[in-house]
Amino acid sequence: MGIKAKKTMLFNGRCLLRITGSCPCTVLNRCAAAAIDVHNAKKENEYVLTLEVREAELDAAISISEKCMCDCEVMEIKGGSSLLSFLKNHIWFLAASSAVIALVLLSSLFVWEIRVTGNDRLSDGEILRALSECGVDIGTYRADIKNDIIRNEMLLRLPEIAWMSVNFSGSRATVLVSERLEKPEVYDASVYTDVISKADGIVKTVRTLNGTALVSRGQSVLKGEKLIDGRIESITAPPGYVNAFGSVIARTRREESAVSPVRIREKTEYKAGKNRFALRIGKRKINFYLNGGKPVDECDKIIHNYKIGKKGVFSLPLTLVHEKILPYTTETVTVNEGRLIGKRLSEDLRNEIDGEILSESISQSADGELLTVTARWECLENIAETVKR
Repeated sequence: MGIKAKKTMLFNGRCLLRITGSCPCTVLNRCAAAAIDVHNAKKENEYVLTLEVREAELDAAISISEKCMCDCEVMEIKGGSSLLSFLKNHIWFLAASSAVIALVLLSSLFVWEIRVTGNDRLSDGEILRALSECGVDIGTYRADIKNDIIRNEMLLRLPEIAWMSVNFSGSRATVLVSERLEKPEVYDASVYTDVISKADGIVKTVRTLNGTALVSRGQSVLKGEKLIDGRIESITAPPGYVNAFGSVIARTRREESAVSPVRIREKTEYKAGKNRFALRIGKRKINFYLNGGKPVDECDKIIHNYKIGKKGVFSLPLTLVHEKILPYTTETVTVNEGRLIGKRLSEDLRNEIDGEILSESISQSADGELLTVTARWECLENIAETVKR
């Protein structure tokens, strides 16, 4: 005649019954007369009826079915004793789930990740170091971080910052930084300056915007020689002093050298690698392998950090570290990078001078284990440099 469920006031579930007999509708009528709460009564055919009753009234429904000469089969129990049985059988799972939820809630009260945005001239390391000195670091209690106090201390430590704010999302702190704009260089006509040559060369053109030109086209000049004088002579008055300004285009010759080894050791083949793991709790790292402090020679190390948490929601102070060690073999090979080194020297010179390179020549010589590369250029550039007097 089916199964019986225990009555419980705290876990009062619902039971799906299947009534089979010559007249199952009689069971439904008697349940109604006995004030048994019946739901979802459905007639499958003339001899079969399904209905739902509360688990506390299951015994009464079964008794009525027997009196009506019908079979009562319990098809399903939702909640109630089945839920209680599930909780008893999975107590360790529930305890672990509760511990994880508690850990997540507790973790959100502390800072476990700091992100810096908006910085350009200042590096993330400089800002994070200053924040640590101000009391904002990994593991800091969020309630101890006062935005106004931190902002004032940071502005004193880093004058490059114009404004900053610390926003929180779970256990992540996002530091928004706005840097001060650099003051433009102001031209002061009252300052006494001269224009001198910053390189040896032969003058091609002279353009004087302020001051007295001391050189002309075709004249040879040496590095440091005065090109435009800020002192202006007058026949009727004492000499005046101005902020000399202008450009002097000259043909120059430049030379640079660089040294490189003739032979280097090159990776030839990777061997079978090995994996090792570690757990980082806050700033402390726990290695799951031996000889963690021993240096690894002739090996590539690939490190993957898997932070435990949900990105943008919460972050735990736990990071799984996966290190893949790939040993390799090497052999000594002879290299000839003279042209490549000369090309890099030319690129550096183009970024340095205010002009263009007319011609270049590159030579190289080997002396034992070293290769010396010498690059020579002929340039057309502005050699004027303003200096204060």
